[in-house]
Amino acid sequence: TFAPDLARVLAYLMRARPAGVFHATNAGACTWYAFAREIARLSGDDPRRARPCGSGAYPTPARRPRCSILKSRNLEACGCPARPTWQDALARYIAWLDDRTHVERGG
Repeated sequence: TFAPDLARVLAYLMRARPAGVFHATNAGACTWYAFAREIARLSGDDPRRARPCGSGAYPTPARRPRCSILKSRNLEACGCPARPTWQDALARYIAWLDDRTHVERGG
């Protein structure tokens, strides 16, 4: 979840003050493979260069579930506005990184 989008959700929850547990994510679902391909595309690289791999080929210290999509139905139920898609959030994040890198390099 892109931090500015999460901040908007938190601001809404602070105003509305609903009770419960809330999962705030950008809209949509994707695999790590789809995420990598979108990063490549947005960065001007060829997304076809990304190759899918199983979890066993990418070991991590923590065990990961096969499917860990968070549902945000509690947010919808309390009237929270829809969040942008993960693709939109990723595009804004990469644009922010590009702007930041440009400034840090003195350009």
